[in-house]
Amino acid sequence: MKKILFIFLIALSLTSFQTDTLIEENTTDKVVLVGVSRYEHFSSWRFTDDDAYRLNAFHSSHHVPDENITVLIDEDAENKDIIEEVTNVASNCTDNDNFFFYFDGHSIPTGILGYDGMVDNIVTYERLEKILKNSDAKHKLLIINAPYSENTEKTFDENTTVFFAGSEDETTPETDGLRQTIFGHFLIRGLKGAANINDDKIVTLKELESYVYDNVRFYTENQQNPKMINFKDFEWKVK
Repeated sequence: MKKILFIFLIALSLTSFQTDTLIEENTTDKVVLVGVSRYEHFSSWRFTDDDAYRLNAFHSSHHVPDENITVLIDEDAENKDIIEEVTNVASNCTDNDNFFFYFDGHSIPTGILGYDGMVDNIVTYERLEKILKNSDAKHKLLIINAPYSENTEKTFDENTTVFFAGSEDETTPETDGLRQTIFGHFLIRGLKGAANINDDKIVTLKELESYVYDNVRFYTENQQNPKMINFKDFEWKVK
C-alpha cells in the first residue's frame, strides 16, 4: 500500500518533450485512468487525483480523442465503477487497439481499492485479468501506483504487462517537493521523452522502465523499487 503520496511532476511545464500517439501508428488508444485521493474507509492521499488528471492531459494533448479516455476520481471511482469501465473499454477493443489502465490509490496484495473499498471488498487482480483475457486489444498495459505482490506474478498472463510503483512490502509515497507521487513524476517525464536516452525520438517500454526504475530508486535512496512483469516490446514516438 502507498504511504502518503503517486504521481507526477515538479513541473510538467519544465519538460520540452512531446510524444506522438501511444505505442505505434495505425493503432487506437483506449485509456482508463483512476485516481482516488479520498476514501470512505481509509486515510486520504493528497495528489493521487492530480496524477490521474495529469495523465488525462498528457493523453489528450498527444492525439488520444477525449471519447477514448475515461477518468474516474474519488466518489466516481467505487469498485463497481472501476470494474464497469475496464470491462466496457477492454471489451470494445479490437486487435488494432492499445488498452492503457492507470490506478493511483490504496491497494492490498491481491488487488486495488476503489473509493468504497475495504479489505474484503476490492477490485482483485484476478478479476482484472479475467476481463482482459476477453479483450482483443493488441497491447494491454496496466500501471499500478502501488506495490507489487508476488501474487500478481501468478495472476496476469504473459499478454498483460503490469508496471508497479514499488516492490513487495514497499511504500509508494507522494512528496510535497514534487507535489505528486515519486513514481508518477518520473513516469510522466519518461513518457514525455526523458526516457529516450539514445535520442532516437522513440521511447521504448524498456527505456521507460529503466528510466523510472533508476530515478525512483535514486530519489528514494533505494527505498522504492518499481517492478514490471510480462515485459512487451512496444514504444512511444517522441517529437
